[in-house]
Amino acid sequence: MPDYITFDEFKKTLTLTNAGNFADDDIKVAITSASEHVDDITHRSFGKDTDNTNVRYFTAIRSGQLFIDDIVELAEFATDPAGLGTYDYVWVRGQDYVLEPANAAAKGQPYTEVRALKGGRWGWGSWGNARYWLPVDRPQAIRATGQYGWPSVPAKVKEATSIIAHRGLRIKREAPLNVMTVGLEIGAAVHIAAQDPQVGKLLERLTRDQYFG
Repeated sequence: MPDYITFDEFKKTLTLTNAGNFADDDIKVAITSASEHVDDITHRSFGKDTDNTNVRYFTAIRSGQLFIDDIVELAEFATDPAGLGTYDYVWVRGQDYVLEPANAAAKGQPYTEVRALKGGRWGWGSWGNARYWLPVDRPQAIRATGQYGWPSVPAKVKEATSIIAHRGLRIKREAPLNVMTVGLEIGAAVHIAAQDPQVGKLLERLTRDQYFG
């Protein structure tokens, strides 16, 4: 996944005294490290695949509902209920399943859930009315091919990344000499900066349950 802010974007916001003394390499490392820390905090990534051919596998724990990785476009959804590795059951969107949240695309957000249609457990009818159902607890029996990630990087993510990188550089710059000599490098400084409460506030509504599956 890419960095969430560019080198030039970050340089424009750099307000540290004598900022020119920072090596460009340190800035680039700080941006990348800050972006990775945003992923760690939120348990998701905000970049986007270049196309819709990325294949991932999932294990269902409910017959009519599956939480998946953030996805922009789901090109194919197939199941392998017999566990043969063939994935012969290819589902049709709108006929066999829907993607949730329903208005994700309109809000510039990814889809995070596949919900089977005609499921008797939560809806009308019985499973006999459904063409397919999710193979519960059969390991990796679901194959989802598509374009994973977010439509675009949210403004709050860009701001949080900039704050973490900025303060990480400042921590390294202002560290006492005796601390610097024992290894307070950019990565460690950025790790400390990522604990900033302002960052937590920016990312709190973008954080996903780590155990969403």
